[in-house]
Amino acid sequence: MRIFQLALEQLVERFAVEHANVGQERLEEVISTALKSQTPSIARKLLDTLKAKAPEMLREHRELDAGFRERNFRRWREGFDLLEMLIVLAEESGSDFNTEFRPQAVQENNLVFEAVCGLHARAVLIAREVLCLLEGGFADGALARWRSVHEIAVVTGFLSERDNQLAERYR
Repeated sequence: MRIFQLALEQLVERFAVEHANVGQERLEEVISTALKSQTPSIARKLLDTLKAKAPEMLREHRELDAGFRERNFRRWREGFDLLEMLIVLAEESGSDFNTEFRPQAVQENNLVFEAVCGLHARAVLIAREVLCLLEGGFADGALARWRSVHEIAVVTGFLSERDNQLAERYR
C-alpha cells in the first residue's frame, strides 16, 4: 500500500509546486480536483503493481503460514489427534446407526430419525471445520463453530424425545 501513498504524495507535491502562486483555498480545490481525476489511473497502476508482485508476496505469506501450521501442529498434535479420533468415531458410529436402522425408519416414516440423522451429519461436518480452524490457528473461529455443534446436540436431544409432528415442523 506504500506505493499508493507515494503516488498520492507525489501528485500533491507536483500540484503544490505548479500552483504555488494561488491561495491556500484555491490550492486545496485544485488538489482535490486533481486527486479525483487521477484516482482511477493511480488505482489501475496500483492494481498492476500488486498483480506483478503477487506471486512473490503470496509465496512469502504461504511460507510463513506453512511454518506456523507446522509449529502449531507439533505443539498441539496430541489434542488434534484426539479430536480427529472423536470425529471419525462419531462419523463411523453414525454411519453404522444409519445403515442398521434406516430401513425400519423409512418403513415407519420416522421423521425424528431423519431429522436426527441430518443433524448428526451436520455436526460431524462442523466438527471437521473446527479441526481445520484449530490447525490453522483460528481458535476463536473454532470455538464459535463448536458452539454450533453444541446447539445441534441440544436440538438433537430435544427432537429425539418428541414425535414425528414436531420433527416435521422442525424440518
